[in-house]
Amino acid sequence: MKVGFKLLLFLILVFRRGPIGVKEMEYDEVFFEHPSGEFNDSLNATIAAIVRLYEYENVDRWLTLSAQGIGYINHPVKVKRPYISVEGEGINVSEILINSGIGIKGRSFSKTEDGLYNLKEFSAVEVGKIIHSIYVNHYNVKPFPGDPFFGVVGEWL
Repeated sequence: MKVGFKLLLFLILVFRRGPIGVKEMEYDEVFFEHPSGEFNDSLNATIAAIVRLYEYENVDRWLTLSAQGIGYINHPVKVKRPYISVEGEGINVSEILINSGIGIKGRSFSKTEDGLYNLKEFSAVEVGKIIHSIYVNHYNVKPFPGDPFFGVVGEWL
C-alpha cells in the first residue's frame, strides 16, 4: 500500500501542470460572460470577474473587460494585476472612487507614466467596484430597455 501511494504521489508531481494549488490560465477561451444566469446585476458580475482573475498567480496577458449596454462606445477596461488601463479622455479618478463606495483614506490610486492606474492597495472586490463605477460614471453605460442590467464580458488580449 505504501509503495502504491508513493508511486501515485510521484506521478502527480512529475506530470502536474505548475505548482500544486496554482491555477493555470487558459487564454484561448472567453474568460468571463454576463449574463450567464449566475448574477443578478452587473456590479456583482464585474466583481466576480476580477475576483476570478485574482485567483490566478501567473497571468502574463491583459484581460479586456467590456460592458455591453446603452452608452457603450467600445472603450474597454484592461486589467493586469495590479493595473488597469482606461481608454478615453477626462476620467475623474476621485469621482470614480467616490461613486464606487470605496474608502480611500490612506491609499492611493496612482497613474503611471504609461497611463496605467496602479491598484496594488485595493482588493479584488474593490477593483471590481472601481471598474463597475468606470462603466457607469465615466462611460455612462446603462442596461438596454427591458433588461435589468448591462452585460459584461472578459477576453484576453
